Amino acid sequence: MEATTHKWKIIRLVYLYLVSLIGLVVFLVGGIGLVNTGLKALLNVDVNYYGVSSKQVCRDPNYLGGSYYGAKATMPVPAPAESAAAVDVNSQTYKDCVQDQEEEQKKQQKNEQRRAIAEGLAGMIIGLPIWMYHWFVIQRDNKKTE
Repeated sequence: MEATTHKWKIIRLVYLYLVSLIGLVVFLVGGIGLVNTGLKALLNVDVNYYGVSSKQVCRDPNYLGGSYYGAKATMPVPAPAESAAAVDVNSQTYKDCVQDQEEEQKKQQKNEQRRAIAEGLAGMIIGLPIWMYHWFVIQRDNKKTE
């Protein structure tokens, strides 16, 4: 009977240490992500990569599935190359398209920053109580055995 009790104590202790470690890692990863996001914002680092510039999108009528007339498209719709017409880069439509594309990129960048902050905070908020609870249980058990 004593060997079975001892075995369960060891299993319980391993469980407590393992869950405590997981909580600590989640907390640290969240904190690192939060600090990383904060430093990028502080140093004004452009972390987003746009494969196609706003001017390229607006210059290519095939990219948005036709000429830009205020329509918002999220996916490129390729058209046959022979149907492509030249785009007047001095037209108001082209300038509006470029402005809209640049505003959309800025909005995406802000959203990415907010998402990274939310993920970092979530990791810290979830990881800290998990780690603290299990760590304090381990400490309490150690005091009882001493």
